[in-house]
Amino acid sequence: MLLTLLGTIFLSGKRNILFSTSLCSLLRSDARLSVVEACEDENIVEDSCIKVLMAWVIEVVVSDVGIDFVTAWVVEVVVSDVGIDFVTAWVVEVVVSDVGIGVVTAWVVEVVVSDVGIDVVTAWIVEVVVSDVGIDVVTAWVVEVVVSDVGIDVVTAWVVKVVVSNVGIDVVTSWVEELFLADVENVQCSSCAVEVI
Repeated sequence: MLLTLLGTIFLSGKRNILFSTSLCSLLRSDARLSVVEACEDENIVEDSCIKVLMAWVIEVVVSDVGIDFVTAWVVEVVVSDVGIDFVTAWVVEVVVSDVGIGVVTAWVVEVVVSDVGIDVVTAWIVEVVVSDVGIDVVTAWVVEVVVSDVGIDVVTAWVVKVVVSNVGIDVVTSWVEELFLADVENVQCSSCAVEVI
């Protein structure tokens, strides 16, 4: 239902879409969400399949009443034979029109502990900054910290920046930073954070 709602939002009759990336097969059909078919698509044996699907969609729509920003993240994590199966999805909408400015800031923190002793801490932070001239910066990032029994910490950060000025979209940048720290014990999550300015 959540993906159907997102598909309705993204595929609605809005015009002048300046920047949009695809959700790939996530929105093609509900059957794609099943772990069996997901494994078959990747030619992986079902019993040993571990799927981590992440997709970002950013749509910028310019209308007569202002600039509408619809930013959505869909994260699906399916782990077979371990008992972890969770899907998270949410939509953050920022609408600038003649009647006012709406700003929404949202974040989600999830902690999952499995039988194999792996702690997964995932945090999403969405920040929207609005000034007198409009939406200046929309920055979103994901910080994922994975701690395993062998003492290896993996910190992965995705950054998507959209800068809007009076003449349109000036800069659209995205990159991935990965830090692999081996042989580190008792690392606190506060020290694992990746700060992007």
